[in-house]
Amino acid sequence: MKRIITLSLIVFTIINIYAQEKEVVQETVLSTDTSNECASNRGQGKRENGSKIGFWRYFHPNCGISSAGNYINGKKTGEWKTYYEDGSIYLIENFKEGKSHGEQIEYYNYARLFDEYKDEKDSLKIKSIENYTEGTKNGKYLKYFPKKSFLSEKGTYRNGFKTGLWEYYHFNSINKENEAEYESGKEIGIWKYYFNNGNLFYTFNKETNEVKYFDINTGKIEEEGIQIKGKRVGTWKSYYPNGKLKFISIYEEDRLWNITKYLDKNGKRLKIGTFKNGNGILNEYDGNGKVVKHNLYEDGKKIDKIYLN
Repeated sequence: MKRIITLSLIVFTIINIYAQEKEVVQETVLSTDTSNECASNRGQGKRENGSKIGFWRYFHPNCGISSAGNYINGKKTGEWKTYYEDGSIYLIENFKEGKSHGEQIEYYNYARLFDEYKDEKDSLKIKSIENYTEGTKNGKYLKYFPKKSFLSEKGTYRNGFKTGLWEYYHFNSINKENEAEYESGKEIGIWKYYFNNGNLFYTFNKETNEVKYFDINTGKIEEEGIQIKGKRVGTWKSYYPNGKLKFISIYEEDRLWNITKYLDKNGKRLKIGTFKNGNGILNEYDGNGKVVKHNLYEDGKKIDKIYLN
């Protein structure tokens, strides 16, 4: 009889443990802030075996939903939505086993922007669109300015790095500000920069540090040379609007050091002045080859100018 009772207790205990392991519990995650009823109710959902499962939602202190979505075995899955405190949508994400996977869309909240956008605050405007593969950025990336959804930048990620052609745009304009090339996140190739009117401003070769500047109206080259970390070095050439050489100059650490050749628009040599080794007077001519200004230099920097009658 004692053996039967003991065996029954063992069986009951095993069944009870198994039942507890499969128990589904409704849970409320509490905050230490008890200033109001909603503030202490930050998250609601279910757990199974200690892991979050099914639909969960989280709250802002003002009682509005901050985010909502589903869990499988404690990991976010499928579509999740995040909201601003005023209830407007902030972010739509997709997850796979707890990692970002698929498209992610972020939205502007016009109620939080400057007055210039108040006429659009009722519109749902996209701020950015990006794509992920198991937690890593992969695929197309788009970012927008708030006004009229003009593009701010667009490009492609591969394995978390920028790759290929990227385009950046002037503020609230359809015109590009610059074009850039990347390879596994590294800046490569010739980058192009544009004026607001869409004409080419300058190009920069990421491998050789060669820079070329262009005229805003004609599109013809104005200057070219080497620029390292924003500073001019070595030999530079300047051109007239007709494309002919104007002068050849030498720079040292962004300081004009010497002029080796100075020509008029017909190719005739012009007098440089007293300028040498970064110091002295450098003549400036009009289109007819007449000196109209003396530029005074000291240690490679222009410190004064004198206009001539």
